[in-house]
Amino acid sequence: MQELRYTVGRDICYVSREAILKAMEYFDRKCRKTRPAKGRKYFVWWRGKSYPPKDVLRCMSKGPAGVFSGGETTNQIFRDLGFHVGKGSFPKRLPGTDKPLPSIRTLKKQLFGKRWSRFERDFLRRDKEEQFPGVYLLAYSDQPMADKPVKPDDIFYVGSSCTGLNARLNQFHDGIRRYCCHSAAMRFYKRWRRRSRPRQLFYVAVVAVPCETRKELRTEKDIRKMGRVAELEYAALAHIKKHTGFEPLLNKK
Repeated sequence: MQELRYTVGRDICYVSREAILKAMEYFDRKCRKTRPAKGRKYFVWWRGKSYPPKDVLRCMSKGPAGVFSGGETTNQIFRDLGFHVGKGSFPKRLPGTDKPLPSIRTLKKQLFGKRWSRFERDFLRRDKEEQFPGVYLLAYSDQPMADKPVKPDDIFYVGSSCTGLNARLNQFHDGIRRYCCHSAAMRFYKRWRRRSRPRQLFYVAVVAVPCETRKELRTEKDIRKMGRVAELEYAALAHIKKHTGFEPLLNKK
């Protein structure tokens, strides 16, 4: 158990994560029905419940005594020990994130069973997959490829996003136009843009893994799903190398 030293008002106290958890248990037993679930502005979020920060500190057996100021002084104690401090409305899990952990075999089959779509900004804006992490494939061709099946020979880049796919794809879209935002897009801008044929276009295929990525809300299963995204990226690269002898031209790692 690691304790951190704080000065709160005139009190010097040592606070540990274990002490805060015990104080939260005490608050649930003794104060939950009579006290607000949040402070005047802020709340501490733990396993689907909200707690008023100052009240939790007062519930500690060796916590600061009497009246003390709240705000950032109090909130920083919780942040230092890994708790989420929020303001305003309580956080909610994204819908659709409670699905079982998919196998890498299933995800790989889905990815290479896709068909190409024309790559545009906000490609996933109206799709439920836009806010989830996942893996995306990009093709770059002067031949029309929309609705054609994905083939290893056509893949120009394999990428992944640990947060929302739509935002990551938009970074690539912007980066190939003004040398920013995405490392692979910047490589393209510097190396490939001037060497391309006039009618070459990007095409995309994606597989999302529905999970909650926000630290204050994600569970052990969510973290495993995020790890499965990283595994799928390398499984895709291995599949391409097995079938072509090469890795995608734009991939560096």
